[in-house]
Amino acid sequence: MDSQSFFLRNGLKRGRSMFCNHCFCFTSTGISSITTLTVLSFERYLMISKPFRGKHLNHKGSGFLVVSIWLYSLALTTPPLFGWGEYINESANISCSVNWETRNYNHTTYIVYLFAMGLFVPSTIICFSYLNIIRSMKKSSYIDINYEDY
Repeated sequence: MDSQSFFLRNGLKRGRSMFCNHCFCFTSTGISSITTLTVLSFERYLMISKPFRGKHLNHKGSGFLVVSIWLYSLALTTPPLFGWGEYINESANISCSVNWETRNYNHTTYIVYLFAMGLFVPSTIICFSYLNIIRSMKKSSYIDINYEDY
């Protein structure tokens, strides 16, 4: 039996708080994964596009980034625990998620916040990072080709 079906079967018997904790954990790990990919892409951008500028990442900086990733994830996923938005069963009662279906100001503003900060901002940073890495690589290969002509 997988953990999701266990929590759904047993969590609902134990009440709403167990259910919300389960949904919160799944949502937090998902957001932290997206944020980790965002941080890695930006760090790669700095390493490749600007190799001689600034400090490179060390153990202390890595620890700071891990803590920052989880704090960012918590900032995006804790509001339903305090009343802004809501965690509910999805349509098939297989898993739980943020309440995407209720159309009121409370739920809509949380969904817009989650969309903007959990999808749009990370996607923009990832696209910026990788497009600039590609541009740097093209520029570098152009310099190498012209250097070989001399």
